[in-house]
Amino acid sequence: IAGLGIITRMILWRYYRKLVKSCREIGASNNKTVAYIREDVNRRKQCGLGMKSTLVYTECRLSECKTAGFRLGVLEGVSEQSLLLVLLSGVLSALAGIVWGCKLKVVLFLLFFSGCTLLVLLLLDLITGLREKHKRVCLSIRDYIENGAITGTEYRMQGKEQPKTGKEKKDKIKNARATEKRERRSRGTSKKVSVKKHGKA
Repeated sequence: IAGLGIITRMILWRYYRKLVKSCREIGASNNKTVAYIREDVNRRKQCGLGMKSTLVYTECRLSECKTAGFRLGVLEGVSEQSLLLVLLSGVLSALAGIVWGCKLKVVLFLLFFSGCTLLVLLLLDLITGLREKHKRVCLSIRDYIENGAITGTEYRMQGKEQPKTGKEKKDKIKNARATEKRERRSRGTSKKVSVKKHGKA
């Protein structure tokens, strides 16, 4: 179990190290994971499909990607559960030794060995920084989706307003001024008509 946990951590560390570098330029990267997510986002953009949550979308797409012949979600699950499995296996083996009447040294050795392997796995987690790399990749992909690859229709489907450009703002100001001028002219003509009527009377 400990060996499996170490192997999965090394595979994930190698995978995320390349992915973090590729996420610096998502639009021009040739990385398989980045290209897959970029193509899926562009397909959704062309079809007019929105995203209720970019966080859920990013996590789902990453878990579907493969490395070393296995899905990323499976490898992450094995690496996370290996800590608990090593601890449980050590405790259960020690209890079995007590039940079967083994010597105290054997029981203590089993507990010591499980504790050492648990410590090695924790140190690997600290050295590789898999969780931090995973969060960094997710943030980069979410930033690309929310700021670089979403059209106006997708903003409306998400309940967001489409950001206005400088030209649209200028047109809006011109229209507002034109309506003000029309209102002033209409008020002026109505005043002239009322003055003429009073003069005739």
